[in-house]
Amino acid sequence: MFKIETKKPHGGERILKNYLNYELEKLKRYFDDNIDFNKYYRTGNNYLCHKYFTEENFILN
Repeated sequence: MFKIETKKPHGGERILKNYLNYELEKLKRYFDDNIDFNKYYRTGNNYLCHKYFTEENFILN
């Protein structure tokens, strides 16, 4: 939210709406691309923690 708010463009309603729709699409794409992890995390499971939360599986973007 902070990043989206601080990068918000100046301009009229149409510019702001386009920007927010673009950011919303990026968020949707991220969650769609990571749906398995999101399901795992939100259900409170822990049987795959070794896969998701180990240093060898940590990827910097």
